[in-house]
Amino acid sequence: MKKSTLLFVAGALTLFCGRMFAFEYQGLNYSVLSEEKMTVSVSRGSADPVGALVIPEKVYDGDKEYTVTEVAALGFARCQQLTSVEMPNTVTVLNNDCFMTCSALADVVLSNSLKTIGRFAFNGSKIESITLPVTLESIGNQAFCNCFDLREFVMDGTGKYFSVEDGVLFNADKTMLVSYPNMKGDTYVIPSFVTTIGENAFYSCRGLKSVTVGDNVKSVLEGAFYNCAALEQIVLPNTVTTLEDWVFAYCSALKSAVLPDGIAAIGNDLFAGCGRLESIDIPESVTSIGRQAFHSCASLKNVGWSKNIETVASEAFSGCRSLTEMVLSSPVTEIGLEAFYGCASMKKLVLPAELEYLADAIILDCVELDTVACYATVPPTCAQWVFEGLPENCKLYVPEDTMEDYSKASGWNKFKYIYEIKSTGIESAQYEPFSIYAAGHTLVIDNLPVPETVTVYNLNGCKVAEFMAAPGCNSMELGAGCYVVCCAGRSVKVVL
Repeated sequence: MKKSTLLFVAGALTLFCGRMFAFEYQGLNYSVLSEEKMTVSVSRGSADPVGALVIPEKVYDGDKEYTVTEVAALGFARCQQLTSVEMPNTVTVLNNDCFMTCSALADVVLSNSLKTIGRFAFNGSKIESITLPVTLESIGNQAFCNCFDLREFVMDGTGKYFSVEDGVLFNADKTMLVSYPNMKGDTYVIPSFVTTIGENAFYSCRGLKSVTVGDNVKSVLEGAFYNCAALEQIVLPNTVTTLEDWVFAYCSALKSAVLPDGIAAIGNDLFAGCGRLESIDIPESVTSIGRQAFHSCASLKNVGWSKNIETVASEAFSGCRSLTEMVLSSPVTEIGLEAFYGCASMKKLVLPAELEYLADAIILDCVELDTVACYATVPPTCAQWVFEGLPENCKLYVPEDTMEDYSKASGWNKFKYIYEIKSTGIESAQYEPFSIYAAGHTLVIDNLPVPETVTVYNLNGCKVAEFMAAPGCNSMELGAGCYVVCCAGRSVKVVL
């Protein structure tokens, strides 16, 4: 956001906090909405209300009588000592953020003619139960999010736009689950009549451990299960074809997830912050991995890769500290900024033949990276800092007859060790058998295909030697004794 925009926003907030209102009446402020209809909106006065607040139906400015029809945006936000609110039946609109973060607000009586509840209206309150009028036409995003004491919604009958069943809020025909109360229960079976799980429907339901999604669900909208910190597993049926951004972000207990076969993309931040997620199978229908899709999935070890993925967006796997290898076996043409940043355990990265472009810092802080293989016959274009943080001894494997091109290409020329893949794949080229054995008091490392670090330990676990072995045969004189020799992922006990 530009500085001028920030100044504008700050100025606007100052004007609001400066109480730009038409008149004050009995301790509350009022702004005129219509002189013709003689209607006003209400907000806090010079002092925040304490305890119970009863909003009047009629107010006066001199000899003028006005009807209160709205609660102003941010009207009573952060009134920390407000415990209850009663509204007159003339109120039809609760504007955005009107009772946001009223942390002691436990009891609310809404107008029976209310039509609109704005976004974040009661976010962060202590409401346990709330009765919604059948006149309600719209509820803004996250209107009841972070209401950690909310057990139920209540509605007397079915409205034109909303309905309630078993304490859960739905749209009128109950095809969309709109909002699940935070404290309703730790398990929930989504009813068979639901086809859509709405935006932020289970947002921050911290006690929710298990959800059963029925075969009639087709769409799961943005942030549906965001920050459900106790949710351990989720299985989505193949009827789901729409899976929007942030759906499971920061579900910190989530260990496993089964994705439907019909989705086209792994959305932005879909599993961001799911620190216990260990494995994921990406369906063959998926063609793109969104921005930060698996960001900070620190336990993720296994990724079942779709063969149809074409793009990997920025930071898609950043912070996946447990990944040991990433084999992109699909026609990926572009890899975004910091895609694998902070994958501290990753040793091998395999890039496909269709690759055309690599953005900056894709392997930054991949401190264990030992092998990169790229099957593109023309070196893909690299951003300026694409291999920033490249480990000094990391090896690059390229197709036969392309080593010279790669050694001269910008970005790729940072690799000190470049080898051609002369076999059908990187596996045989990389893991050609080699030998570790003793010849008298001499340690021998024979038939190495590429340079490797050799580390020698005594039986007490103390390092006694370390050196870079060259391709071919290497030897080192050691004293008589028993040693453990580690090289290229192998550990061998030798007696000299």
